[in-house]
Amino acid sequence: MRPLLILGLVAAATQASAQAVTRDSAPPTTLTIDQAIDVARRNNPALQQSLNARIGARAAVRSAYGALLPSADASLSAQRQQGGQQIFSGTSLGASSDVNQSNYQIGVNYRINSATLITPSLQRANRDAVEADINGASENLRGNVAQQYLSVLQSQATADLQDSLVVAAKWRSDCSRSRCSRPEIRSRSTSCVSFS
Repeated sequence: MRPLLILGLVAAATQASAQAVTRDSAPPTTLTIDQAIDVARRNNPALQQSLNARIGARAAVRSAYGALLPSADASLSAQRQQGGQQIFSGTSLGASSDVNQSNYQIGVNYRINSATLITPSLQRANRDAVEADINGASENLRGNVAQQYLSVLQSQATADLQDSLVVAAKWRSDCSRSRCSRPEIRSRSTSCVSFS
């Protein structure tokens, strides 16, 4: 029982240290604007919905052209009845000979009207409109991601500037304190201003 417990503890410690090494050794990644746009295109539900509409529009065009084709039907049936007699309520029913029947039908049908002729061009126009919607949604998404990306870069630059201003103010404060603490400078200045 003890060796099993020790083995379990060693395995858990090894796994924890391996996870810590992989977390610490992974370098921070920087996302470029093109990568951000690609990620947004893959994960944006509105754009994915537009891309799914493309499939339906293409299928509608194929269906409209398929309506221009003739339809053909074929059927075949066969029936066999074995001869013999059945007695029902004392009466003999049935035929004395075997009966074989077969039937087949082949048909070609072609129906065309003005709606059938107009539908392919209507569905092509619908497909082109869906493609335009996809392009519009994609460019709109690209513009929004680029705007947000630039806003983040601006915020980072502002934060860096604020950090450098804080460091400069602290340095000035430290310098003014060190000047005020020296006796030869204190005698020359009437007042010492400190920044905190």
